[in-house]
Amino acid sequence: MNNSQWQTDLLQRVRNVFTSASAEEVIERQQKIRELSEKYGHSIPVEFQSFFSAYTLYRGGKLIPALKEFFDCVSLCQTHQQHYLLLIAYFNIGTIFGLLGDHSH
Repeated sequence: MNNSQWQTDLLQRVRNVFTSASAEEVIERQQKIRELSEKYGHSIPVEFQSFFSAYTLYRGGKLIPALKEFFDCVSLCQTHQQHYLLLIAYFNIGTIFGLLGDHSH
């Protein structure tokens, strides 16, 4: 698997993470990604690690820590020009603000 295929695979796994109903399921998906990264010799970019960490917190009901991690993810996505992942991070930030009842952001 070349680097371009690896990036495509990671983005597909991000798209599919929304079917995870619990933090445990997200953690299982992260583990699968780690196994694939070791198998194919690719690193997991920090912005993807941040996204999965944030999404695990979100699915675990830890909304404020998840929000902070999603903002970190936004910064990393901007630095590494991960535009699609950036949009997904913003979407999740909006979702969390909605759940918290804070619509002013």
